[in-house]
Amino acid sequence: MGGVEGKIFHPMAYTMGLALLASMVLSLTFIPSAASLLFKAEAVQHRPGLIGKLIKVYRPVLAALLRRPALVALAALLAFALALFGASRLGTSFLPTLEENNLWVRISLPNTVDLHYSADFASSVRAYLNAQPEVKTVVAQIGRPDDGTDATGVFNVEFGIYLKKPELWPAGVTRMIWSSG
Repeated sequence: MGGVEGKIFHPMAYTMGLALLASMVLSLTFIPSAASLLFKAEAVQHRPGLIGKLIKVYRPVLAALLRRPALVALAALLAFALALFGASRLGTSFLPTLEENNLWVRISLPNTVDLHYSADFASSVRAYLNAQPEVKTVVAQIGRPDDGTDATGVFNVEFGIYLKKPELWPAGVTRMIWSSG
């Protein structure tokens, strides 16, 4: 996956891959040795009824497949090709293109400013942004967010700029001009 999908899901994919690898190693090493210590050798083995019925179906199917290895190999290659085709299309349609018609702007002031200066600065920037014909409303936030996820001081001012629909913008103004200008 590339783009946003890759940035979001690569850490999870690596974590899942390592977890699966570790579980395979443990299932081949630790689990058999722990089972040999925990279970007595003279324990009587019995199968549940459902397992017995499944084995009665499984054995003839397995015998038929073992007689036709070329067919099995061809089916495996076909399944692999189908999986590769699906994986090649995953990155392009996994996440939708998000266009929420708003901007989030963060301005970091010198860390020696006080709350009064930050509030005055936020008010003047908010008034300037609200005066733009493309802007519907502007919300300012000074300091860290309410949920405490970003440890920052009053020198950090963030603005949520909510834009009008592009049809209501002045003639000749596009998103590219607005966001780069």
